[in-house]
Amino acid sequence: MTPLENGIADSMEESLQPYILSDEYQAQKTDINQKMVEFRKGLNEAQQKEFNQLMDMLNDAHADYATKAFVFGAVNGIALREQVLKP
Repeated sequence: MTPLENGIADSMEESLQPYILSDEYQAQKTDINQKMVEFRKGLNEAQQKEFNQLMDMLNDAHADYATKAFVFGAVNGIALREQVLKP
């Protein structure tokens, strides 16, 4: 990524703090975590390790996608703004 894209990506978490701290997000996160705990109870130890690895891979993929989408939207927004403001 370019320095601009890196800076935008670094600001993503800060920009999303209001959402991350919202009741909606916290309730969703709690519900998902509770369901995962219940699901894991039905797995043996080897399956639990495999499930954890799968969830880690999914989390990494989703985080990467979200970061790229955030950067893409910001960079395109900047480019559009520059086009609109051109004399």
